[in-house]
Formats: sequence, structure tokens, C-alpha cells
Amino acid sequence: MEILNSFLVKNSLIFAFAATAIIIYLSGLISGKIFKNKIPGSALAIFIGLLLAYWGGSITGGEKGIADIAIFSGFGLMGGNMFRDFAVVA
Repeated sequence: MEILNSFLVKNSLIFAFAATAIIIYLSGLISGKIFKNKIPGSALAIFIGLLLAYWGGSITGGEKGIADIAIFSGFGLMGGNMFRDFAVVA
């Protein structure tokens, strides 16, 4: 577990992209199977992201939400300037 933890902390941005991909995939499945596409998968993914941010902030008492936990610190990088840059490129 210590090796996995140190690997995820060192590669937190890659882990953030992988976790985001998993959340988007699962929200698409949930949208299609449970809600019969009446609620878009992107809306579910945003809702799950907001829940995770609240959960992370309440556990750590921090200011950055889930990014306050070491292995999830890549979300802070991905959600900050990187999101702005992707929006400009898109």
C-alpha cells in the first residue's frame, strides 16, 4: 500500500485524469441504464465531482476540496489553469 500511495502522490495529475475518465464513464452508464438518458451523463459527472469536492473539503477542513488529500492533488492542477487553457483551445 505504501508503494501504491507514493506512486499515486508522485503521479497525481495522471491519476486525476484517470479518475475523471472513470467518473465520466460510470456516469454515462448510470445515465443510460438507470435514468434512460433523461438525465445527461455530463450532469451526473458534474454532480459526482461536486460531491467529491465537498467530501474532501469536509474531511480535511481545507480550502481546495478533494485536492487537499495528497493523492488527489492533481485535481487542483487539472481544475485550475489547465481547465482554462483547454476551454480556450476548444
